Amino acid sequence: MVAGHRYKPKRNERIVYISQYLVDRPSQLVNYQTFMDHLNCAKTSVSEDLSLIKLVFEQQRLGTIKTFPGASGGVVYYPIVHPEEQRQIGEKLMEMLSKGHRILQGNYIYLGDILQNPNIVDRIARLMASRYIYEQVDAVMTMESNGIGLATLVARYLDAKFIFARTGKTTSREATRSVEFVSGSYHKVGRMELEESQLEAKERVLIVDDFIRNGGTCQGMIDLVKAFEAKLVGVCVVGENPAPDIVRTLAFDSLVSINLAFNEESRQYELELALGSLFEKKSEPTID
Repeated sequence: MVAGHRYKPKRNERIVYISQYLVDRPSQLVNYQTFMDHLNCAKTSVSEDLSLIKLVFEQQRLGTIKTFPGASGGVVYYPIVHPEEQRQIGEKLMEMLSKGHRILQGNYIYLGDILQNPNIVDRIARLMASRYIYEQVDAVMTMESNGIGLATLVARYLDAKFIFARTGKTTSREATRSVEFVSGSYHKVGRMELEESQLEAKERVLIVDDFIRNGGTCQGMIDLVKAFEAKLVGVCVVGENPAPDIVRTLAFDSLVSINLAFNEESRQYELELALGSLFEKKSEPTID
């Protein structure tokens, strides 16, 4: 390298760098100038590189690359899961649910081992994010503690902040807002709260949780969103085993619908599994 001259990467080097940079920053708008400065190249070179990257990503079903014109424009990588892979994720989840002892007291379904599997949780999170990718989500919210890992990943893929409500009275030094909710596990009235600094009025919130049956926890989070005068984008859960007289009053999407069927021969309840409503949802671009 000649002294005083910056290294100028070859095109294949630029493509690798740009691709990795975008994948590491899902749903974030990256200005062309970022690549021009780092790679010591012209805007036309970046534009040509992005055209090829966009084509390869589409062909290999790696997600969607969108470019936006103008001085404040740039490029965004949306980690959208292809419909075929979406079904594969749903079927893999049903396969995992069909193994082991799943039915707990009160007809709740054990998901602990699934939510502790980093690979499947990452795939579930990307699938959830895919369905809300154009909804301009500002915050992904969950309840302590089962949904935290999943909701954190969904927030990352949506480039949104992650927040979680706590039950009971916390020791936070910040001011909080709280609502009452009916605990689905024990059918008792509890209280959940969120720090004032976590959410602002008019912010768009996606609620993510692991499981829904009676709907009390999700309804509590919805009430908490309203208490902040924020806007609810949707509610998305991994599994649903709805109590028909309560949950159906809530609008939500699920990956897997779980029903209990009594086996007369074994005298035990068994799971009947089907793909959930999330697979019927279509997401269309709404970004200006």
